[in-house]
Amino acid sequence: MCLVIVQYATLADAPLLVGFNREEFFGRPAAPPSIAHASPAVVCGTDRRAGGTWLGVNEHGLFVAVTNRLKSHLPQQPRSRGLLCRDLLARSSCDEAIDYAISQLRSGRYAGANFICADAQRATVVHGGDRIETIDLTPGLHLIGNTDLDDANDPRQQLARQLLSERRLSSAKDFIDAARAVLAFRPDSTNPTSIVLRADDRGTVSSTIVTLGRHAAETHYLYADGPPDENDFADFSPLLRRVLNGQVASGSDP
Repeated sequence: MCLVIVQYATLADAPLLVGFNREEFFGRPAAPPSIAHASPAVVCGTDRRAGGTWLGVNEHGLFVAVTNRLKSHLPQQPRSRGLLCRDLLARSSCDEAIDYAISQLRSGRYAGANFICADAQRATVVHGGDRIETIDLTPGLHLIGNTDLDDANDPRQQLARQLLSERRLSSAKDFIDAARAVLAFRPDSTNPTSIVLRADDRGTVSSTIVTLGRHAAETHYLYADGPPDENDFADFSPLLRRVLNGQVASGSDP
């Protein structure tokens, strides 16, 4: 049950602000963010089992993330949704990524998924479950997990919205500080719902905060390798700034 927080088009200097808690089986290995020397170049984490990713940003400033979603009828051998996320990051714009996502989800090759795609011109969610639906994001705060965008019946979405509404979000730094606290939230005396999830074999395995500014120097990419209530966020912003500044050539050394 991944959780994605998106603050969209409310700050002039940082039109896209994202917080992402990834939930997965503890035994499924993953690598932290690195530069994928593809064309276009991408910064993303890597699922070591299937080779895909759950979130990334490419050199064109295209952001893509994926969460799982229930689907009634599954293919016998579904292709990795993380690989489709990587495929979308090979596109040059949100429009291209959305068109490709729809065409691939209609093929019936994938289990259910939600894709979030955004660039400087557009931000859109694709619901790819029993139906395929696109929703363009309006300016403001949005949340998505393994159900619909801004699902009023999802207690984690509602808790995250409540916690964020109590914070002043007038800058990218404000968002980063708020996202750190919200993504690491555990039950307390006033609220039994937890943002961080733990079960016997799966739970919150990492956390990511991305802010995309008007200029590369104003972007941030923070990553906690493990649940964010127990692990610090490391700063991968220099990697993202290199990519956005065109300082990484396809096939070059890191």
